[in-house]
Amino acid sequence: MATKAYPGNYDCHARALPHEPIFTVLAHDTLAPPLVSLWAAARAGETEAAHELLAELLAAGAAKGPPADPEKIREALQTAHAMRAFHDGRPYCRVCLCTEESACPGGCSWANRWRTICTNPVCVKAAHLAGEL
Repeated sequence: MATKAYPGNYDCHARALPHEPIFTVLAHDTLAPPLVSLWAAARAGETEAAHELLAELLAAGAAKGPPADPEKIREALQTAHAMRAFHDGRPYCRVCLCTEESACPGGCSWANRWRTICTNPVCVKAAHLAGEL
C-alpha cells in the first residue's frame, strides 16, 4: 500500500517517464475505492468482478455530492487523450497534454518540429524555461 509519506513498491510518480502523462486518484475522492478496485480486477482478468465494480463506480458517481469542477474534468479528459496518444506513439504536448484530436481551448498547433510542445503561450513559456525550445 502507498501513501504520500510512504510511496510503496509501485510508486508511479518515481517510475513515470519524464514526459509520461499521469493521473492520480486520492482516497478522499468517493470514486477512488471502486475505481482502483476496477483497475485491479481488469488487470487480473476478473471480468465478472470488473463488471460489478463498474456498476459500483457508476452508482458512486451518481450519488450525492457536488459535481466536480468542470476545469478538473476537462484536465482529466485531456490526460486520458494524452495517455492514448502515448500508447499509440502519437504526439502530445508535454506541458498541457493536448493532442491533435483534443487541442487546447481556442485551438493550438505545434511549436516545434518534434510535435512535443504546442503553441499555447503557457506551454511555450514553460518549454523555454525548461530549455526545450
